[in-house]
Amino acid sequence: MTIRKFDTNLTSQDSRDFSFALLNNQGFVPDILHDVKALTVAMAGMFSTSATPWVLVQPDGQMGGVFFIGDIIPEHEGTLYLWVWDKSCWSPDVAGFVREYINHVAESYLLRRVVARTPCEKLGRMLGCLGLKTEGRFRNGYKSGGRCQTLYQMRILFSNMEA
Repeated sequence: MTIRKFDTNLTSQDSRDFSFALLNNQGFVPDILHDVKALTVAMAGMFSTSATPWVLVQPDGQMGGVFFIGDIIPEHEGTLYLWVWDKSCWSPDVAGFVREYINHVAESYLLRRVVARTPCEKLGRMLGCLGLKTEGRFRNGYKSGGRCQTLYQMRILFSNMEA
């Protein structure tokens, strides 16, 4: 299991593989982004305001997940984006790397909080292992595959903001 930097060039193999995974794994993107053009525009925007994105590499060398902190507002907030479509890519070592990444980005940008949102309870448990706590939920806040789902918001606070 390896972790490497993501090539954010929109014509790179990483971007093509990531787009394919997002569009072909149910629930990974909301319906509004479920076409190549809309997803490409969204990815360009996300990468323009993100810290270094990382790839989780499967044992066979294929991409098995991606994570990064985007939507960064220095001295305030960032959003953790995390997708894992091959469970062999997730381990205690990877969780430790992601925790260190979150702390490093928070320190570098003087963030008070990092948030993450997910309609997936399993991913919510993974986020809990990273130190995020449930902050709230949005009933019917996420529509994917034509179905509305509850969207859970989680957060980790830094500095004197910890409750």
